Amino acid sequence: MSNGRPRETVVDVRGLPVFLRESGTGPTILFLHGPEEPAWPPALARLAREFRVVAPDHPGMGQTPLGDTIEDMDDLVYHYVDLMNALGLRDVTLVGVSFGGWIAAEVAVPHSHHLGKLVLVDAAGLRVDGKDLPELYVISEPERDGLLLADPRNAELAFPATSDPERIERRITQWANLARFTWQPYWHNPKLPGRLHHVNAPTLIVWGAEDRFTPPSHAKAFAEQIPKATVSIIPGAGHLAHLDQPDRFTEVIRAFVKNT
Repeated sequence: MSNGRPRETVVDVRGLPVFLRESGTGPTILFLHGPEEPAWPPALARLAREFRVVAPDHPGMGQTPLGDTIEDMDDLVYHYVDLMNALGLRDVTLVGVSFGGWIAAEVAVPHSHHLGKLVLVDAAGLRVDGKDLPELYVISEPERDGLLLADPRNAELAFPATSDPERIERRITQWANLARFTWQPYWHNPKLPGRLHHVNAPTLIVWGAEDRFTPPSHAKAFAEQIPKATVSIIPGAGHLAHLDQPDRFTEVIRAFVKNT
C-alpha cells in the first residue's frame, strides 16, 4: 500500500500474536513506539509515501498481549529479533522513540548485523549526570502531557480521548506493563553505557530541543558512546518529537535513510 493508510495484521512470533500496522513500499523502516498509545500518526503516514513502514505494538501494549515469557528488557530484545526473522527483515532501519528507542538501542548492541541503520528518537535507557528521570507514573494526565510534549495540545495524538471500555482497558494495561519494564531501575539500564560501543550500524540520534523527560544531554550521552552516531536536534519538539513536529521528523528520517 502506498497511500499512507496502514494495513492492520497479526503476525505469529514464536506463539505470540503481534498486532502491527504496515504501509508503503521501498526500504523498510521498523518503528518502535514509546509510551503513547500505538497508532498510525501523521509522521508514519508521510514516511510510508517513500518507504515500507512496519509499526508493531509492543508486547503487553496496544493490541499485542504480553504473553507468558516476556518479563524484562532482555526478553523484549529477543522478541524483536524474532519479529525481524518472522518478517524476513534484513538491512532494516530500526527507529525507536522513547521506550522504543531504549529497546532499539538494546537490540543494536548485540544484533547490529540485523540492521542497516539505527535511529534513536528521544531514547530512554541512560542515567545521565547521576539524575533519575522525572516521575511519570504518579502525576496527573495534564502533567504527563506537559512532560512528554512541547505542545500539550498534541496529547490527542498520543492519548486520544475515548469512551470505549476496551480501549480504556488496553491503555491501563499498557501503562502497567510500561511500568513493569521501566520501574527498577527507573527508565535505564546501568550496563547500557558500557555496551553501546558495540553498535556498528550507522546511527542517527534525533532529539526534541524541548524534551523535558529525557533532555538533550541524553542525546549527547548516546552520541559519545556509539561510534557512528550523528545528532539532529528538532526545535519545537518535546519527548515525542514525531508528534510535536511531524514534518521535521519525517525530513530528518528520510534524509538519513536515503543517504547511502
